[in-house]
Amino acid sequence: MAIDSVRINQFWNWFDQNSIKLQDWLNHGDANALAKEMTPRIKALHPDFSWEIGPGKEKEYSLTISAAKNRELRPETSKIISLAVNSPHWEFYPARQPREVPPQVELISKQLSFRTANWHFHAVPDRKTNRVDLFVINHQLAQVAENDALSAVFLFLDAALGEDLVEEWIGNIEILDEAGALSPVYPMLEIRSFLGEFESDRS
Repeated sequence: MAIDSVRINQFWNWFDQNSIKLQDWLNHGDANALAKEMTPRIKALHPDFSWEIGPGKEKEYSLTISAAKNRELRPETSKIISLAVNSPHWEFYPARQPREVPPQVELISKQLSFRTANWHFHAVPDRKTNRVDLFVINHQLAQVAENDALSAVFLFLDAALGEDLVEEWIGNIEILDEAGALSPVYPMLEIRSFLGEFESDRS
């Protein structure tokens, strides 16, 4: 589904007019106000899109518009960002960028919070697809709805690797309560270094 330029320009006009208000909410940590204002605007572009606001790499703030699990929409997020307003304070990205591995993942709309220090994984390389299937092992993740658990894991992976590398490297993901006979098992906080070695072997 191609998103027409009129809708995109309407979004960026709105953003330009409201960016100071968004900055103020971000500075004061008002996630609820940000979500209430941003989510309908992003969903109006496409219901499968998600978004993320935070510090920028070179500027004060950043906005990411993500295709989330609908990878067919990835070219559309690039199109949207290409039409972004020029801002002295904001950076814009068409996919989540890698950053410091998060010690905690929150699903604000579901009022769920997960400490990632207790997450572990077992990896199974798939040589046909050149991807890695993951078994993610954590009791708390296994107790919530599967979609919520997977959303939390993808948020973690997007932060650890960047969304585009997650799409390139990660295959199927399964949530487990216990490792059982799976071995070896690694701390999830080490996923970046593990996949770096996988990439070296793949090359």
